Amino acid sequence: MGKPIVIGLGVVWVLFVAALVLSWGTALTHILNLSSALLFPLSLLALIYAGIDFLVSTRSGPRTVTIDWSTRRLSEEAKGRTTVHDLAALRGFELWRVESTGESSPSSYHCKLVAGFVDAAGTTLAAEILATGAVDDADSAYASLHPLAAELAASLGTTITVKDERV
Repeated sequence: MGKPIVIGLGVVWVLFVAALVLSWGTALTHILNLSSALLFPLSLLALIYAGIDFLVSTRSGPRTVTIDWSTRRLSEEAKGRTTVHDLAALRGFELWRVESTGESSPSSYHCKLVAGFVDAAGTTLAAEILATGAVDDADSAYASLHPLAAELAASLGTTITVKDERV
């Protein structure tokens, strides 16, 4: 989406929340016999919440990872910022098997492929290349990403380390 459309949607969202709060707020002040002076602070809080919600949702947008074989570079584009890594600095891949557990819900599983780079200062940098969606079976999450990870590692002459994580 372009910026004018996103900004327009943000304005519509904030106005919708304001209208909702004003209508419910007015009804609640009458039903609960509260002072109408509470309506303004309630509306202000709702507008602040809607604005923050809009900013967070637009900042956590899509990511794009591109491997340019001709220049031997990997670029990540997210949140309007691009980071470029030289493939010569690639030290390997980590294939994370992630189990998400909840108190009242069954476990779900996903996998993510992370590339490890070392910069000129010797600092290790990580770039998430790809992640699967959540599934109910740990083996199917792993099986859906491992073949791609193995081919990518083989084509770049590096290794894959499999790691487990529970969140």
